[in-house]
Amino acid sequence: MRRWQFNKLGVFLAVGLVWTAACGETIQFTPTRLPPRQPPPAAVVSAPPVPDKKPIVVNCSNATLQGDLIKMPNHIEFETDKALPKESDKETLEALTCIVTVLKDNPQITRLVVEGHTDNQGNPDKNKLLSLERTVVVVGWLMGRGVDKNRLEPRGYGSERPKDTNDTPAGRRENRRVEFHIGQVDGKPFQP
Repeated sequence: MRRWQFNKLGVFLAVGLVWTAACGETIQFTPTRLPPRQPPPAAVVSAPPVPDKKPIVVNCSNATLQGDLIKMPNHIEFETDKALPKESDKETLEALTCIVTVLKDNPQITRLVVEGHTDNQGNPDKNKLLSLERTVVVVGWLMGRGVDKNRLEPRGYGSERPKDTNDTPAGRRENRRVEFHIGQVDGKPFQP
């Protein structure tokens, strides 16, 4: 059985038609088309909020952040042809302690690349191995001061990436270095 549903407008129209027919007037209907149905407006989707980037803080005397490099005025000095740093050297100790401080102050640094470099004197293969051994020793020193080994990546480049000329003693000294580069922040490649 079919149910009939009536609404007020339908009842009003039906009564109006009957009333008009009873009065003898002719009613003409002109069919009209309804405008096409418009789709509902699209929901406004806003981008998810971007978390605030915590800045990298370098709280060491004279150390700065230049791009991804933690730049220190002092070199980490090593014995000639040896992988051990001169821990008795005040500047070396300050530089290493600075890196520990930077990593403790910035837990968002999830990867620090420790790069070893040499001058071009001697056998290139031996220099590359020596530069890697030096970075491994530095990484071990940092771990001994509480830095998680998973945050550190040692790399040895030997004389492949000179910073200065190898034609002078001063230039060669500049090329014999260990650098600290921020590789990842919060697990993502660092974008300075």
